[in-house]
Amino acid sequence: WDFDGLRQGNLTITGYRVTYASNDGAVSGTTYCAGGEIRSCTLNNLALGKTFAITIAGTNDPRLETNFGSESDILLVRTKETLPTVGGLQFSYTTAYKTTINWVADGSGLPITEIRIRIQLESDDFTDGLTIPGISGPYTITGLGPNLNYRFIVVVANTQGFRESAPSDPVLTLPAAVPLPAAVDVSSEYLMLSWLAWYGQNDVASYRVEARENDGLGVVGPWFSGGEVAGLTQLTVTGLLDNKQYDLRVFAENSAGVSNPSDLVVVKTLPAAPTLVRVTTVQPSSVVLTWEPAEGSDSRYRIFRQRDDLGTWVDEPSYTKEGGEADSFEPTGLVKGASYRFQVASYTEAGVGARSIYTFPVSTLKSVPLAGPTPAVSLPTTTSLFVRWNRVVSDVQTSGTPATGYLLEAKVRSLSGTSDWIFVQQFTAGQTDYSAGSLESGAAYQFRLAIINEIGAGPFGTPSAETLTLPGPMPLPTQQAFLTTILLSWEPAPSVSVTSYRVYSRVRIGGVWQAWNEQIVPPTTFLQKFDGLLKDNQYSYKIAARNPSGWGADSAILDTRTAIAPDLWTVENAVSKMAVLDRTTSSSGTLFWFGPASGPEQNPIEVPPRSSLRGSALGYQIYACRASSQTCDPGEEYLVSCSSAFPYALAHTCDQTAMEYERFGLRKNTEYYFQLAVVNTGGPGPLSRPSETFRTLASYPDVMATPTVTPVSTSSIRVTWPAVTEWSARGGLDITSYILFKREDGGSYDDGEI
Repeated sequence: WDFDGLRQGNLTITGYRVTYASNDGAVSGTTYCAGGEIRSCTLNNLALGKTFAITIAGTNDPRLETNFGSESDILLVRTKETLPTVGGLQFSYTTAYKTTINWVADGSGLPITEIRIRIQLESDDFTDGLTIPGISGPYTITGLGPNLNYRFIVVVANTQGFRESAPSDPVLTLPAAVPLPAAVDVSSEYLMLSWLAWYGQNDVASYRVEARENDGLGVVGPWFSGGEVAGLTQLTVTGLLDNKQYDLRVFAENSAGVSNPSDLVVVKTLPAAPTLVRVTTVQPSSVVLTWEPAEGSDSRYRIFRQRDDLGTWVDEPSYTKEGGEADSFEPTGLVKGASYRFQVASYTEAGVGARSIYTFPVSTLKSVPLAGPTPAVSLPTTTSLFVRWNRVVSDVQTSGTPATGYLLEAKVRSLSGTSDWIFVQQFTAGQTDYSAGSLESGAAYQFRLAIINEIGAGPFGTPSAETLTLPGPMPLPTQQAFLTTILLSWEPAPSVSVTSYRVYSRVRIGGVWQAWNEQIVPPTTFLQKFDGLLKDNQYSYKIAARNPSGWGADSAILDTRTAIAPDLWTVENAVSKMAVLDRTTSSSGTLFWFGPASGPEQNPIEVPPRSSLRGSALGYQIYACRASSQTCDPGEEYLVSCSSAFPYALAHTCDQTAMEYERFGLRKNTEYYFQLAVVNTGGPGPLSRPSETFRTLASYPDVMATPTVTPVSTSSIRVTWPAVTEWSARGGLDITSYILFKREDGGSYDDGEI
């Protein structure tokens, strides 16, 4: 208190009396305090949380308990509560992920032992609390989410317990930074920026775009507003310059404020459109364009074209031009006689710039059609092929003038060689197939087409692949028959390509022809051996060839027989049944044989059994064999045909009842023996045993050749002649001498000179 040393008389205040009482009367008392210069006094052991009325009185009596002056005015004082108090929550520096909180707290006379902060996200429950270090604020709370509402409670504790503040008003965090935006549409004057939205649980009020120029070399301009948009995640930024590079960033905004900017996206605007685009030259399939380049162009352009299709402009493939002349280009591949218009645009790595305005329509010149279509060939036979093609309706192929027809040519490759292209036929525009007939069998054909329009015929197109007609009938095969074997041979098929042969065979048993058997053999096989056959039995054969197109026709049927054995012409332990008659001359000998030609005495397969020993004999062949060398001459020059059909059954005699034959063509004065073979439709059978030997007669030498005369002198001449050395020409004997006869003109020959 403030007491100015009140005195009674000359005495000093020696003490004070402090009287107190609680408002409820429960606590009261008196405390004495020393006087003098001391002006404070501590009242202890009062009740907590009560209001006390306090008065002070002074005394100058050394006895402090008496003689007090009047009481002071009443001082009302309330003692503090037991629990701490907290309130006055305030927030600052709020971002998308944190906020700073401050508060006012009192320990109510006791030390504050702990402070916790409870957090509520949107409408969720409050958390149990986050204990913070220290016992006073402010404190920054991190780990929050963007664009979310939070409420907070501060809990303060002392030794007596804890007390919570009232919940704070909602605190809204800022939106998160927008993800990296993307330019989805760029032109020479504007660009459209698009980005993904991340709202949290609350709407973003708006987005704001900022842009600045950036030349890519470190020089950047000031940021300027590109616009603001609400409720959308894309914005068109206008007012830009062509062929310039810009940095752009996006901000999100809610009622709490503005987010951090997005990462920068760098976008370059497109070049401006070229000007004064015009057509300067017109050709049947191309034109020449010229233009004024746009500022900043780097000689790279896209040329766009449209074609008039019955009054409708139709987009067609564009062209790309890089390098070369900066202000001209020749679009090619145009339809002849068609109407076109063109646009030109510059392009950079950023994309294709603005297009120029269209040129005036221009028509290309008319000409003959392009190359004709490639025909397809099918349905091969031995003499025909079927050719078809697609009808041409494209203005490109017809050079802008409708097709009026087609020309067809063919080329053939046969065994005799390859032809030139040959005109086949002209067709109308509506015809798309043709049956080519009267073709060569086994030949390879190609076909090609040309298109005709009102201007004329265009070039021929790509020929069809080679297609072969089927092989024609195979030539009749040949054979050589033995007792139980037949060798069948044939000539190569009349086809430029053969992939295989099919060999048919059948046997006649009991007068009945059995079913055909088939064998497929490689194209390099021309000989087939049939073993294990019946002796003296009928067999038939035919053959067909295959080429890549299929099987050709069969050959004619070859009927033949296995041969006949002469094993019964000799009788065991008896004389030979063959003999040479005594009618030998210098160049011939006559063979005699007894009995018929031998065959199967009885063939149980034949129905009825055949018992004739002659079997199927048609004739005989007589072989003359020289005894000294045992070489046999078949005497082919004396053979005749015993059959009117192939294989003709060649024999020296075709009388199957014959029992003798005079064989000519023998050497003079030479020892021979004969061997005999029976001939049937299969040919000659094995040779018989030799006959007895005989010698042909010797004779005079043959007529000599004309001598040669050479004059020597006026009285002599030289006569020369070739020596006679051939055995038969010598008459089968050695030459012992020559006789030279001479005569004079008009006279007779003399007796000769040996």
